[in-house]
Amino acid sequence: MACNSNRANCTPDEVLAATRALFGEDYDEAVADERAKLEGAREKEGSLKYEIGGAVVPAVAAAPFTGGASV
Repeated sequence: MACNSNRANCTPDEVLAATRALFGEDYDEAVADERAKLEGAREKEGSLKYEIGGAVVPAVAAAPFTGGASV
């Protein structure tokens, strides 16, 4: 596995691949499949605004509870 032993540095595609591997799929093939899906989604028109919104909206929503440290 590409993740370290405590899973602190795993990327979401690696986590999904590890979950799929628990159910019998090959880990490396699952990672390649997840990364291909992610790349396909990134190539769609307008995907950048959703990526930015997906990062900004939760940070702003959490700001009152973190004293602004999330922004």
